[in-house]
Amino acid sequence: GKDSGSLYMYHRESITSNFIFVQRLDGEEEGSIFGANIEVTRNGLLLMVMVRYVYFFSGEESGSVFIFSRENNSDPFGFLQRLDGDAKGDKFGHAMEFSNNGNLAVVSAPLANREDRSRVGSIYIYRRVENSRYDLMKRLDGDCVDEQLGDRVLIKTTETSLNIHAKAQNICRNIAVHSYTLACKYSSKSQVCSRLIFSVSGIK
Repeated sequence: GKDSGSLYMYHRESITSNFIFVQRLDGEEEGSIFGANIEVTRNGLLLMVMVRYVYFFSGEESGSVFIFSRENNSDPFGFLQRLDGDAKGDKFGHAMEFSNNGNLAVVSAPLANREDRSRVGSIYIYRRVENSRYDLMKRLDGDCVDEQLGDRVLIKTTETSLNIHAKAQNICRNIAVHSYTLACKYSSKSQVCSRLIFSVSGIK
């Protein structure tokens, strides 16, 4: 659509070869910003693209996340799935991160409201299932008004666990970064994470 943004994809065979144009992905809704935020897996086969919507009269920002996949790095991406937040104005997609193999995805909504608390922020943890689509595994919310949890997110993996670090815009109860650990197991080709361990730690 007009004024909706585009994303241009290029590929090269080695660090010494030239980039070759592969594909252009376009937004579809006029006035939205397709490609306001992007995230790619390490192997280059999965892509998250955030689309930002700004409401003219209120100035609120919302977002959607579009996930694309492909079989090989030289192939064009195909649409896989759309993810949305819970409410208008939550800035869903402000920060995004894949795990190394793409089996988990984390998306933040730092302006999300919960019950009687405004702008506490939330992070959404998605798990990839057998049909390659993503199911919501868990939503984690901030604790304090205007904490804005999910200003930044980061995933770190070890041999036995996967750790999600979520930074808040404002310090709540003397904690600026929340860390969550998922129990994981490795096979020869992939890492599979199941239950979430709620021994949450914080960094001041």
